[in-house]
Amino acid sequence: MVTERSDDGKSPVLFAGDLNVGPGLGEENFEVIAKDLKLKNAFLELHPFEKQKKDALLVSWDRLNPLVKNGKYPNDPSALIDHVLYRNAKNGSFTPKSCSIEERDNASGLQAPLSDHYAVMCELEIKN
Repeated sequence: MVTERSDDGKSPVLFAGDLNVGPGLGEENFEVIAKDLKLKNAFLELHPFEKQKKDALLVSWDRLNPLVKNGKYPNDPSALIDHVLYRNAKNGSFTPKSCSIEERDNASGLQAPLSDHYAVMCELEIKN
């Protein structure tokens, strides 16, 4: 479907969401989505997974999140399972400028997670 909707690769693709798979969790399924479709991960472009292993691991599914700790899957490993994926093409391209993981809803003043997944926020530059 991604190839069909992108004019057989002539148009750029932006694909984002909660995939429930990623590096370290359901990796085989993640590779089918990302590598087979030749999609780049905006977050991992700016925060490489190998570097993260040496520093603090940046995750969107966190066992320490109270909604996970008290939820249905408290023993699942923390992982980056929410993604902003893209593929460049002749008719346009994306360049990741910044990406972060937002753990809390600071706008509402609650200072508490609104979901068992933290939001992955990415700013991408679009060029035609």
